[in-house]
Amino acid sequence: MTESIKLLLDALKTASQTDRVDILNELAFAYANVDLAQMKSYCLEAQTLARQLNYQKGLGRSYNNLAIYSGIQGQYSAAKEYAFQALHIYQAIEDQMGMAKSYNNLGLIFKKQLYWGRALDYLHKALRIYETLQDQKCIADVALNIGTLYLIQHDPQQAIDHFHQALEKYNILDNPHQIAMALSNIGKAHITLENWDAALEYHQQAFRYQQEVQNPRGIADTQAAFGFILMKKRDFDTALTYAHQAASFYEEAGLQNALTLANTLLATIYLEKGDIETAENWGQRALENTQTIESIEPLAKVYYTLQAIYHAKGDYKQAYHFLNQLRMQEREISTQERTQQIAEIRVKYETELKEHELEIYKLKNVKLAETINQINTLNRLLVKKDSEKTEVLNIVAHDLRNPLTTILLDADLIHHLVQEEPPNRKHIQQKTQTIIEAAQQMITIIDNLLNTDAIEMGTITISPSKINLDSFLKKKIAQYHSIAINKGIELKYTPTVAPIYLQADSNLLSEVIDNLVSNALKYSYPGTTVTIQTVGEEAHCRIQIQDQGQGLTKDDLSKLFRKFQKLSAKPTAGEHSTGLGLSIVKKLVEAMNGKVWAESEGKNKGSTFIVELPLAT
Repeated sequence: MTESIKLLLDALKTASQTDRVDILNELAFAYANVDLAQMKSYCLEAQTLARQLNYQKGLGRSYNNLAIYSGIQGQYSAAKEYAFQALHIYQAIEDQMGMAKSYNNLGLIFKKQLYWGRALDYLHKALRIYETLQDQKCIADVALNIGTLYLIQHDPQQAIDHFHQALEKYNILDNPHQIAMALSNIGKAHITLENWDAALEYHQQAFRYQQEVQNPRGIADTQAAFGFILMKKRDFDTALTYAHQAASFYEEAGLQNALTLANTLLATIYLEKGDIETAENWGQRALENTQTIESIEPLAKVYYTLQAIYHAKGDYKQAYHFLNQLRMQEREISTQERTQQIAEIRVKYETELKEHELEIYKLKNVKLAETINQINTLNRLLVKKDSEKTEVLNIVAHDLRNPLTTILLDADLIHHLVQEEPPNRKHIQQKTQTIIEAAQQMITIIDNLLNTDAIEMGTITISPSKINLDSFLKKKIAQYHSIAINKGIELKYTPTVAPIYLQADSNLLSEVIDNLVSNALKYSYPGTTVTIQTVGEEAHCRIQIQDQGQGLTKDDLSKLFRKFQKLSAKPTAGEHSTGLGLSIVKKLVEAMNGKVWAESEGKNKGSTFIVELPLAT
């Protein structure tokens, strides 16, 4: 028990009712780094008494403490709700400091959920209030929190700058608890930079301050950092000692998120040391811990560690299982990062709705606000659908009209040609072929539109089977040899030496290859080469389709695989393009548990489209 907790407990014995609420809230906050069960108990006691007394400031503080408690436990949805309830109360009583603390809490919660733009927005709201109040300690706290946000976004130098700003203020304020926090975070930034000696030095300084203020959570966090750094320095025995100490504290304190990471660290150290059986035990314990947390990143670390353990063990079935789980988790993280702008808009809407509800509470006009919000939501949806409808109409009006006109003109010409004596058979055959090609073009356009609709409605049927990739590709590529010869393009196929078997839907895979090979030929110039190559890896295979064509700009790469996108490259022989093909490819590949992406060094430097699919087991 720390000295500050002892003083608070003594003060509680003689406190008045209102003061008792304040002290209970202070105790709850103090126990955040000591005993989470005790923290929650004090939160709820303060909340109950504050309600009885109608003491709104104390009630708001209890909700903020509950938000902190839930955040530590990795229960971010609950944490967000508590923080908004606190903000609601503080806005109602116009308590600036309480509002700033609520904004700071929300910033930290959104940071954990990877909504970085929203997190930064709330942290800056808190900072503006703290600067108005001239609260130097809180200004430093926000600088520290913004630094951790930059660290998560893989910008360690910006993070270090903010951490040093905070450290400077904490030193002036002579606040050893926060000095320890700043030093520890500088150490984490040096870990990201792989400056192991600097990371160890800053964590050692932090450790001395954590011991001085008797902060058991801070001590455990620093021990975990020691474990990771010393593992990197190949001092496995000392690393294990520190990691075990940290894990024991997290388990005793009920810190599931931290315990998951500590157990994963132990598994990694034992794996690096060569003790695979013990590594497996700790990896499985870490996996069990993930059942009660919402955070995505710890789970990804667990899967990464387990696939490495089972690969080292020679259990390739289990290794593949966890590798597949890791890919799904990485896709979820990657999707969040790639679509962050959309996510930010969605979260901004949700959070603004929460804040708007606070105003509704004051105005007693819930029904009107709900109606307005519903109208706004419907308007956004209608704008999106109207834009897509316009694109479809453009395709129908322009892309279908052109081949239909060709069919009508050539049919009319054939009608006159057959009446000639003798009929010009060669000319008739040429025009018949033109009609066939135009009709095929129309069928392709209609199929693309129908496929897009089926994919979005979730009605596409997937029937995976074991496919001999070499045989499959040889048949598909043979269909394009005449097109390649007509355009003066060399079409090469380089298979792997050993046969590869995929687990995929043959119809969907056929459509994917059709789209990518036809695109490669469509955008390539005569005298160039299109190469199809397969690369086998442990759990998956890559199909690479490389051309020497017009390449892709940075802007092109950012728009690839979206519907109705027109890129800078143009078909080299006037071929047709709807802007739907690549969006269909992406959906089909993902439906088969695969990934697709493109690489290009820039304009006129060619491009490579890569499809990655799981191997058959």
